[in-house]
Amino acid sequence: EKSIYTKQAERVNQGGPIRRAFQAMFTTSQLGICADKVGMGARKRSEQAKFKDDLIQFYGAATTKPNKPKVIISVHDTATGYEFLKPHVTAAHLFPYKLGPDILVSLFGEDVEGELMTARNGLLLQPDVELALDDGTIAIVPDLPDDPTTEQVAHWEEEEPKDYRWRIIDEDTESLETVIALESQGAPKNMTIRDLVGLKLCFKNDNRPRARYLYFFFVVAQLKMAWRHEYRKDPAKKLKPQLGKGFWATRGRYLNRGFLIALAEEIGHDTSFPENMPPLPGTDHDTQPQRDEDSSGETGLIVIAKIIAAQRRGDEEEDEEEE
Repeated sequence: EKSIYTKQAERVNQGGPIRRAFQAMFTTSQLGICADKVGMGARKRSEQAKFKDDLIQFYGAATTKPNKPKVIISVHDTATGYEFLKPHVTAAHLFPYKLGPDILVSLFGEDVEGELMTARNGLLLQPDVELALDDGTIAIVPDLPDDPTTEQVAHWEEEEPKDYRWRIIDEDTESLETVIALESQGAPKNMTIRDLVGLKLCFKNDNRPRARYLYFFFVVAQLKMAWRHEYRKDPAKKLKPQLGKGFWATRGRYLNRGFLIALAEEIGHDTSFPENMPPLPGTDHDTQPQRDEDSSGETGLIVIAKIIAAQRRGDEEEDEEEE
């Protein structure tokens, strides 16, 4: 296996974000030379503060004082629909900052270059909800039935703005019973993470994050559940077949095929992917694949390895304490 990565790494001098991503991952992977840490270092507090301000503006989430538009009274939480003081809402990345911009492009396509720290890659969430999302307990999926018809999927694809809802990924985690700290007037006192499931995400305007970043969170949640319950070590255990569910019917245009195949193999999943699934995603508005720079999926395999390593180190992305 290592020879595959070595041959691929020899071609990185051809340039481009996908080659740079492979180089970054090869030099840090256990399958590579383990020379460095992948992606980005820790964020500066000022960068995270700007990211939060950008999210508030993008989603129209601020309630301000009359005649003083720069003074924010409260911020709208997308998870629950309630208003909170600004410090009580987290600016959550969907694609982790620490994986860096080159890996972002290698997985999602060249049209997302430069989006790592933009509002298209984030949501404003109550902190308890953000933690449950980050550990793979829950995920965000299109607002569709579990087994939608072709017509329902087509309608959702054409719909703007798109609606999303919460879904349980791991029924066995204690965090489902976490009581959400809703320090907001009129909010219920004992709302848990489980109570979110089936509810639609609440937006104040028509802006949305990129669907492909939400899908990334969804598939990584499958991976985290597999580690948590050690599905690969115990063949008798069966992972619920959620990867192929129809509510993400256009998965092939959202994410690098190699990553999906590598993930399915890593968790011992029996999901089959269409042979005509493009190696690289198209844009949000077409299904044409981009130029194939990684058709054999090596980058996807090493991304999986890096996510595993981050999980085991307890080094997943955490937002810095915000003012």
